[in-house]
Amino acid sequence: HVARFKLGENSAFPSAPALLDGTLYVTTSTNPYAIDARTAEQRWSHHFEPKSMGLGTPVRGVGYADGRLFRGTPDGHLIALDAKTGKLIWDVVGADATAGEYYTAAPLVWEGRVYIANSGSDVGAIGHIRAFDVQSGKQVWNFDIVPSTGPGAETWAKDKPKAGGGVYSSFALDTETGTLYSPTGNPGPDFVASYRPGDNLYTCSVVMLDARTGSLRGYYQLVKNDFH
Repeated sequence: HVARFKLGENSAFPSAPALLDGTLYVTTSTNPYAIDARTAEQRWSHHFEPKSMGLGTPVRGVGYADGRLFRGTPDGHLIALDAKTGKLIWDVVGADATAGEYYTAAPLVWEGRVYIANSGSDVGAIGHIRAFDVQSGKQVWNFDIVPSTGPGAETWAKDKPKAGGGVYSSFALDTETGTLYSPTGNPGPDFVASYRPGDNLYTCSVVMLDARTGSLRGYYQLVKNDFH
């Protein structure tokens, strides 16, 4: 027996499915769906109408914990839904759409915190890795992938605008050490390495953060001063 569910939407759809208690959860840029994994019957969907669509990059998945489903939106909202009913629990603005920030990556949940990072490297945005409280949606901590002060800031030109480090795929988390691993994207502006001399930390890297506090534990930069 093969079951099939049609979303009825005509759009790119790279959402990684999450399977929990016989329910399959997927999301498009506007609508998450809960689907019976055996029969492919829709259990619920929740419509969110974003005010902007970023670069049109689809949302790649949801996070889950304690009966709640979490997802980012193309205009920088982070929302929590009741996983059984699809009812909205809270809706917070986690990223600044007016600065080119939008959500693509699937969130991850651990110890009562929802972790998510914004995209937008190619439209002048700076990537931010942030943790939010599962119960309230309140921001717990923030890490700027392109630092304006402190370690790493010296790898950027002081007198020029800087951008980049957006995150486009999800995290890994070591629960034994409490370390959050995040991929980071390209620096901005693109294609002009001479405009921004230096290594441009912490772009094009894997960044290690303390999952409880957001403090930097380490990093590995795969490409310095990337221009492609």
